[in-house]
Amino acid sequence: MKATDITDFLGFTNVKKDSGVEPEQGKIDRDNLGPRKVFLAWEAVPKAAPVNVDPRYKKMLYIIGGMVAFLLFLMQEFILIMLIASLYFMIYVLNKNPVGKIKYEITSHGMSVNGQLYYWDQLVRFFFSSHFGDEYLAIDLKESLPSRLIVGFNHEDKDKIIENMNKYLPYLEQEPLTFLDKAYKSIVDKFDLEKKSE
Repeated sequence: MKATDITDFLGFTNVKKDSGVEPEQGKIDRDNLGPRKVFLAWEAVPKAAPVNVDPRYKKMLYIIGGMVAFLLFLMQEFILIMLIASLYFMIYVLNKNPVGKIKYEITSHGMSVNGQLYYWDQLVRFFFSSHFGDEYLAIDLKESLPSRLIVGFNHEDKDKIIENMNKYLPYLEQEPLTFLDKAYKSIVDKFDLEKKSE
C-alpha cells in the first residue's frame, strides 16, 4: 500500500483520478541525466500573507479561550492546559519570527528547493493558487507526504516559471479542488470576518 492510496482515500490528493493529465514519461535514469542546467533561480519567503482579524473577534476568541482554560483547570487537566498553551506559544513565536528567504531553482533535472532536488519524475503537475490572499506556486508530488510543494515566487517571474516548467510538467489554469478543499472554502466563506465587516 502506497502513501498516495491513503491520501486519495482521505481526499488530500487525487493522483489516480488525474493520472490522465500526467505526461507520458517513464522512469528517468538519474545517473545519465547529463550536466545540470539552471533555467531560472529566485529567492522568496514561503509564507502566506497574515490575515487581519477584527479586534472585536479577537477579544471574543480570548474570552472563549479563557473560559475553556478555566473549565480545564476545574477538571484538573493541567497537562492538556500546558499542551494548548505551548502550541499557542509556538504559533505566536513562529508568526512573530518569519522564515527567511528560501532559494528555488528550476533545472534540467527537476525543481530544487533550498538545495533539495525533486526530480521531474517525482512531480505530477503545477498550478498557481491564492488560498491565503497572496499568490503562490503549488507543485503536486507523486508519492510523498506532504503531497504538495508550496513555493513563493516573484510575481514578475510568473511567465518565466510557466514557460520553463511546462516543458516537463502539465500546467493547470485552475487549482484542482479535493473534497477537503471544497469543504474548507465553504466554511471559510460562511465565517469570513473580513467580508462581513465591509
